[in-house]
Amino acid sequence: MTQKLFIGGITSSGTTATRGVLARCGFAATTGDYVAGQRDPEHPKPWYPPREPFRAWVENWCRDKPAWWLEKSPGRFLWFEGIQALWPDSSHFIMLQRDPFDTVVSNQRRWPKLYGTAGKPYDTIAADHDSLTLRLRGAAALHDSRDRLTRFQYVRYERLCAVPRDALYDVLLGLGVYVPACVRATALKVIRRPGRYPNLKITSTAPETLALCTDLAQRWGYPQREATT
Repeated sequence: MTQKLFIGGITSSGTTATRGVLARCGFAATTGDYVAGQRDPEHPKPWYPPREPFRAWVENWCRDKPAWWLEKSPGRFLWFEGIQALWPDSSHFIMLQRDPFDTVVSNQRRWPKLYGTAGKPYDTIAADHDSLTLRLRGAAALHDSRDRLTRFQYVRYERLCAVPRDALYDVLLGLGVYVPACVRATALKVIRRPGRYPNLKITSTAPETLALCTDLAQRWGYPQREATT
């Protein structure tokens, strides 16, 4: 039976780099993001994308029965429990952690018009946005319910960048996978250090985003950030 590894996290938290590292280790087949239907944050159903098309998509990728298969989509963590119900004996989950304040700024720097940061100082949390606040709330909810997941681990992206050999070894150990050290060293070449934004500016239009960042930072053990309005 193919073991299925799902990697999730808030957008800009390091999911793509983590998938790249694990794919380069060579123990798993992999694919790109499954993004169909993920643009509606207010969709009321617990399964979005739809359950059966997603199951069929995964099973199609696993039809050749690789030992492991991995998939990354940033918002995937919102459905970890439902995915576990589909494959209770063969699903594994990784949730990326990155300082919530840095993650939000990184998002707003990438899409300034979308997040209302166009023309603002570069390190600014300027606007609440449904998609981002949904994922911040979802990350907090997952933290509180993580014991419901049988094979789950957090990966702190700052640690993966600071001590990559140790961090990758711990991830593979958690999965029960052996990868030679020489292969691990080659795989780590895709890692780039995440941006840090120590001089945050918070505008009065972003109260919900700031509150959610503060709450999630506390849950995950990140320091609270002093910011000016």
